[in-house]
Amino acid sequence: CVMNGGRIVQLGQPSEIYDEPADLFVADFVGKTNLLSGKVAGHSGNLVEVALADGTVIAARKRTSLRQDEAVAVSLRPESLSLGAPGSGRLNGIVRNRIFLGSTAEYAIEVRGIGTLLAKADHLIGSGNLFKPGEPVAIGFTAGTPLAFPDPKNNGTNQRENKHAEIIS
Repeated sequence: CVMNGGRIVQLGQPSEIYDEPADLFVADFVGKTNLLSGKVAGHSGNLVEVALADGTVIAARKRTSLRQDEAVAVSLRPESLSLGAPGSGRLNGIVRNRIFLGSTAEYAIEVRGIGTLLAKADHLIGSGNLFKPGEPVAIGFTAGTPLAFPDPKNNGTNQRENKHAEIIS
């Protein structure tokens, strides 16, 4: 159960609440998430196309109906992001910091026009798959992983503060 202001906003199993948050509050409250500001650019079945401030258009799931040009926040969990060579992903950025945690590494990645994103990647011993601060990196994610919510705080500038990424930057 997740409550906000003394009111139940979502009931469910912890994994269900984490994977399918009912609203923006729950998405941000339960675990770390990257929140990207954008505007609805179109609809495609159960997905909504979101235009980010840098011009990138991504497909996101939606929990409620969203209008054309409506301001939204897109939730992307750090572990849902994949990192690769520059140019191979949907977004490109620069690694600003890395925390090595043994089997995983957490990265703070600055993406021009979007801000700092937090990514969590598996580390395989001997794979050499760790990115260093200052290195360019591509950020990918599976279509349908992002989740869009109405965002009254978004003025379309995509300058939403990502408090989780600042923890490691």
